[in-house]
Amino acid sequence: MKRRAFLSQTATGRRWLEQFDQADRTAASELLDAMLLLDAEHVASAQRAGLEELVAERRGKRGIPRRKVALYAEREIAESAAFVSELLPDKAGKLRRRAVGPTRLAPVKPRRGSARVGSEGPGAFVVAQAVERWRRTFINHPGPNIIRKQRPGLIVIVTDFIGSGTRISSMLNKFWHVPSVRSWWSLGWVRFKVITAAGTAGGIDVVRSHRTQPGVFARHIAPTVLSTEPALRQRWRELIQTYGPAAGRGASGLGFGNNAALIAFSYRIPNNTPAIIHASGGGWKALFTGSVPQDMQAAFTALTLEERIANAAEETGVVLTTDITVDDASVVLLLSAIRGQWRDGAEIELAERTGLTEPEIRAAKRRADDQGLLGENGRLTDDGHAAVAAGLSSEKKRPTIPTNRAPYYPWSLRVPRVASSARRLARRP
Repeated sequence: MKRRAFLSQTATGRRWLEQFDQADRTAASELLDAMLLLDAEHVASAQRAGLEELVAERRGKRGIPRRKVALYAEREIAESAAFVSELLPDKAGKLRRRAVGPTRLAPVKPRRGSARVGSEGPGAFVVAQAVERWRRTFINHPGPNIIRKQRPGLIVIVTDFIGSGTRISSMLNKFWHVPSVRSWWSLGWVRFKVITAAGTAGGIDVVRSHRTQPGVFARHIAPTVLSTEPALRQRWRELIQTYGPAAGRGASGLGFGNNAALIAFSYRIPNNTPAIIHASGGGWKALFTGSVPQDMQAAFTALTLEERIANAAEETGVVLTTDITVDDASVVLLLSAIRGQWRDGAEIELAERTGLTEPEIRAAKRRADDQGLLGENGRLTDDGHAAVAAGLSSEKKRPTIPTNRAPYYPWSLRVPRVASSARRLARRP
């Protein structure tokens, strides 16, 4: 079975680990190796997959596209609203606040006084590629006049990561603050959707609860310190409280929004990760700053579906038969992981737990339904139990953490860096 290279085994990773006491390095290695790693092509491919799925959804019975889709790359908007509004007379002569402004919204606009372009640059490029490929479906960053003329039925924001959900919620608010957009939404003329390469379960929930009620497509679900098993969660929180800066890059020790996300992109480490990973200060060095160092690039190499299924089986303690097909293996993994019953929204949890993508979990669920392996109540049928038994070469064993290559024995107990974690855990706005 092929696995990606472990971050803890790279030269950069080892230098980062040397900042910990010897007794804590095993736990720190486990934290490092639990991270979801995505390079720029991973991200673009995931965004394109979401857009392709959207194209399929927008096709009518005869293959004729439904109303068009307005695409926007996620970025910070300095103004209070996405579009400027003015008091203008309607057909009856009554003054109403109406959206006006540029023909198109600028897809990339650095902050004043800065030339920095963030992930909105690659995101805007993916949007432009999608519009060129599916001209009958997508519109590229339309302004109010184009929206009125072409009347898209969906506004879609494309991003690389939903961490705490704050950035996407802020952009949705910018649209909501436009009276015309609120009117279109209340009349049912337009709806919202977010397409992201990756996200945390908590951040996705925050976005879905926004008053615009957006749908969310997230291909990869990033694990977090807070969602891992209790023993690891406690050990990792102790590391965060003991080592590194108390805060960094506008985030607390647990990361922005206390997200504690375990994810890194080849072009940056989000500040949603713990500060010991992304921040430097007081003599402490971040894992890396900016783009990933050369010696770590192999760890970001994509694995095949077969390799990821094999890794998911190991991480969940499932032993598959050697002659099982990829499709059957994904179904057996799904049925083994749901603990007897499928529940609405389980695809997010299972994607986070297994490392498979959320679309792959949904595809396995559809195959299980089509084969009659799950009943209407979501429970395994007799055929479902038989399928699991046929796909396993032995009983399911208790999962082990594959990155824990050496036992952890604390040699000493120390007082955390701060007397109370209450200040550190206070939620940021």
